[in-house]
Amino acid sequence: MKTVSLTLLMASLVCAGCATTQDDILKAKGSAQNVEFTSDGAQQGVVGFRATNVRVSRGGNSRTAAACDLTGDGFAATFTAPAVLNLPSYGKQTKPIRVECRVDDELHVQTVEPRNISAENRRANAVGAGVLVGGVLGGALAGSVAGEKEGDAYSYKPITLKVD
Repeated sequence: MKTVSLTLLMASLVCAGCATTQDDILKAKGSAQNVEFTSDGAQQGVVGFRATNVRVSRGGNSRTAAACDLTGDGFAATFTAPAVLNLPSYGKQTKPIRVECRVDDELHVQTVEPRNISAENRRANAVGAGVLVGGVLGGALAGSVAGEKEGDAYSYKPITLKVD
């Protein structure tokens, strides 16, 4: 019993510093390019910004330079990839974005779905803690963190547009 209690304490300490809320995750990066809002009401409802890497990969080289446009519901950006963009999050209302990049006079397009970054972080943290506590208890811990919670951060994973 003492071992289980100690293991649970260690697992809770491991997860204590894990970022899972909007305030922890949605922080704009000063050196990243900001998007421009294209409609008056587009800034309303923004709960934060997330610095997101955008790359173009060709033949395994993710440093391919390309002229790109990104459009979302009420915002846009024109940039040269690779780049880091501060993308807005509207919480659960965050919508997909479209990335278009031109490489060798050929247009490449990708639609990127938003993800619940908080839930993904909780799952990853639970798996790490599950390794510590093992077996059934670890499985129960991983299962208990799944799903959406109030205040979850929604945004986009790093974007790689493959043009092979």
